[in-house]
Amino acid sequence: ALFVCWLLVVAAAWMMRADSGTLALLAYLVAAGGVLLRAGLVLAARPRLSRQLLAAGLVAAVPLAWYGLNVLVEPLPAAGRRHVSEILGAVLPGLAIGCVAAMGLADLLRAQQQDTPSLLRTGMPWWVAANAITVAAVAAFLASNTGEGILLVSTALLAGAESYQTLGDILSVNLLVLVAMAGLRTAAYPSRQDTLLAPAMSLLCLATVACAVLVGSNKLLMISLALSIWLAWLGLRARAGRYAGLMLLLLGLLVLLAGVVLGLTGSAGLDVNDLLALTRLLDYGNVDSLLDTPSIASRLEILSDCAGRQFALNPWFGDLAAEFKTCGDGHYLHSLLSIQTHLGLVGTASFLLAVGWGLHGLWCDAARRSLRIPVLLVLGVGLIGAYFTWMPFWFVLGWMFALQAIPQGEASRSSAQT
Repeated sequence: ALFVCWLLVVAAAWMMRADSGTLALLAYLVAAGGVLLRAGLVLAARPRLSRQLLAAGLVAAVPLAWYGLNVLVEPLPAAGRRHVSEILGAVLPGLAIGCVAAMGLADLLRAQQQDTPSLLRTGMPWWVAANAITVAAVAAFLASNTGEGILLVSTALLAGAESYQTLGDILSVNLLVLVAMAGLRTAAYPSRQDTLLAPAMSLLCLATVACAVLVGSNKLLMISLALSIWLAWLGLRARAGRYAGLMLLLLGLLVLLAGVVLGLTGSAGLDVNDLLALTRLLDYGNVDSLLDTPSIASRLEILSDCAGRQFALNPWFGDLAAEFKTCGDGHYLHSLLSIQTHLGLVGTASFLLAVGWGLHGLWCDAARRSLRIPVLLVLGVGLIGAYFTWMPFWFVLGWMFALQAIPQGEASRSSAQT
C-alpha cells in the first residue's frame, strides 16, 4: 500500500512533466494486481465464504453495476465515451487503490491485536518520510515552473484542465492513506515515540498544501488544509505524547512559512489581499470575492440554471447525458448530488446504502476511530464540489468495504488464535 502511494506521487509528477499517464496506469495495475493476489489468497484459505463478506461484496457491487449498466445502454455516443473513460481512469483505479489501502490498514489492526514485531514498527516511518520528500520535490518542481508574477504553474505544464485535476486527486488519495496509516500505527503502539514520523507527516501536509496552491486545485486545498488543522488540533489536545512532536513541528513550520511570506510581501510592498491575488483563490486579482472566482461562480451558475432541468429528466433511473441534453457538455452538477441526475433514485438508493454500510462499519469499531474524519472529509468535499466520478470518492468506497469485508474476518480469526 505504501509503495503504491509513493508510485502514484511519482506518476502525478510524471504526468505533469511529460503529459503522459503511462506511469499512473502502471500504479493502477500494481494496485489491481495486489488486490487480486490478496483476494486469491483469502479465498484459497477459506473453504466457505462468510455471510458478512458476501453481503458487503453485494452492497459494494450494486452501485458500480448500476453505473456500468447505464453506460452500456447509453444511446448518446459522446456521453457513453466520456463515462467509459471515467470508469477506466477514475472509478476502477479509485476502488483498487482503496482496497490496497484497506489491506495495509487491516495489517495494522492485526498487528495491534497480535502485538508482534514487524516492519510496521520500524519501516513505516521511513516509507512516510520517502513519500513526504517526494511530494516536496513535486512542489519544488511545480514552483520552478510558475508563471511570471503568479503562484500557478505555467499553462504549458498544465497541458489542459485534466492534468491538474488528476494531480489533485492523486495527492488527495495519497495524503488520506498516509494520515490514516500513521494514525492507526500510533494507536497500535502508543508507547512508542517516533522521531521520524512526526516531521515526515508535517512535511507531507505542508508540501501537499503547496502543491494545491501551485496547481490551483481547490478540492486538494480543502482536504490538505483540513487534515493539517486536524492533526495540529490532535497535537494541541494531547499536549504531550504521541502527537506532541507533530503538533509542534507542524505549527513551527507554518509560522516559518508565514514569516517568509510576510517578509517577501513586506519587501515588495504587498499586503495579504495582494498575496491572495497572486493565486487562483481570487483568480489572480480579477475578482474581489471568493464567490466571484470562476470555479465557484460557474458551480453556482450551473446549480441555479441547470440543476432543476437535470433533476427532472429521469428522476427514477437518471440520464448519463443529462448535461448534454440541458446546458451542454461540462455543465454537470459539481456535487455528489449528480448521482441523482445521472443515475436516478435507483442509483441514489444504492449509493446511500453503500455509504451507510461503510460508515456503520467504521462507527462500530473503536479501533478505526482515526479513519472517520478522513472519510467524512471526502464525503463533505464531494458533496459541495465534486462530480460523482471523483476518484477520492470511489477510493473511500473501496477503502471502507475492503476493510469491513475480507480483512475484518482475518483480523478476528487471528485474534481468536492468539
